[in-house]
Amino acid sequence: MNSGTQCFLFGFYPNIENDKFHYNKGVEPYTHGWDGKRESLFTGEYGCKKETNRTRPYCTKLIQMNGWKIPKDYPLRF
Repeated sequence: MNSGTQCFLFGFYPNIENDKFHYNKGVEPYTHGWDGKRESLFTGEYGCKKETNRTRPYCTKLIQMNGWKIPKDYPLRF
């Protein structure tokens, strides 16, 4: 799957009280395990980074935080 370029991941978990990024909200970019810091969106298991064999769900949050526009430091190219 080419998440971050062809597929963007969202979550809908309005009833999970211990998830501050999804609780009482509608559909939001998937941010499970994220610490809330922008720089963390580029690292870790779900990070938006070029070199990975995993999905990149944090890429969606990175775009949302930039007003739904792909930021200049976005690590993936289309």
